[in-house]
Amino acid sequence: MVSICAEYGASWDIKFNSAKSQCISFGGCEPSVFTVILYDNPVQWVHKSKYLGCFFNQSCSVDYYNSIQMFYGKFNNILSVLGHREMKYLLFI
Repeated sequence: MVSICAEYGASWDIKFNSAKSQCISFGGCEPSVFTVILYDNPVQWVHKSKYLGCFFNQSCSVDYYNSIQMFYGKFNNILSVLGHREMKYLLFI
């Protein structure tokens, strides 16, 4: 299947990057004896993969930790600029 995708990409002038590609097995452990080859390079097996800003685990669950951490970081930046007094106005806007 990977070879078919690579051939299709070549016909449409699309080059897939094997260094940026990842393999993940949902609902079980990763196959230890199976290697996916893309352009003569192995594709790395991972336990968690990022897609559209969300991290998906092998157990088919979504990891929101990084999104929540980024939210608090941005919120604290806004709070540091506005100050604690202006916080009541920010919540009602």
